[in-house]
Amino acid sequence: MAAALNNIIILTCGDLREFWTSLVLLCEAHPEFSYHYIKKNKFPFEYKGWTFEKEPVNVKKGNGE
Repeated sequence: MAAALNNIIILTCGDLREFWTSLVLLCEAHPEFSYHYIKKNKFPFEYKGWTFEKEPVNVKKGNGE
């Protein structure tokens, strides 16, 4: 059984936004990033001019939450 997707990684640089389900895939697409450096950071953080954020998926928000 596949692992459940709990979070999505949001990568922002200026007006450019990318959404990733995997840090490995993100780093394969951006060879200038170091997987081992990024995985040690607590989200949100900035790295090489990019902002890294994590958001939960499949979560209902409302009522001021």
